[in-house]
Amino acid sequence: HGDHGAQALAEMLRHNHTLEALVLQKNNITDRGAEAFAEMLKSNHTLTVLDLMVNNITDHGAQAIAEMLKENHTLTTLYLNENNISDRGAKALRDVAKERRPHISIRGI
Repeated sequence: HGDHGAQALAEMLRHNHTLEALVLQKNNITDRGAEAFAEMLKSNHTLTVLDLMVNNITDHGAQAIAEMLKENHTLTTLYLNENNISDRGAKALRDVAKERRPHISIRGI
């Protein structure tokens, strides 16, 4: 649970070549965990679905994810429903989604 687990999982997934979908709903993941996943996804070319619904990610984490999406072209579906992302974080994500459309679907922003 939480950022410690998210960071450990993100480190392990850097070299993942099989897992395609990861569901981490209700794990109390904050911006630290979101940053760890964003960093991992810069080099992971297998994961296509990441579900981070119902966590505690804010605009800072959303910005890290948005930056990652500029480099990662494998992730196609991202769930961020019920986090603490304001219009500012949502705009950063929507801007990247527009560039990558139709290759990315971001839910919950």
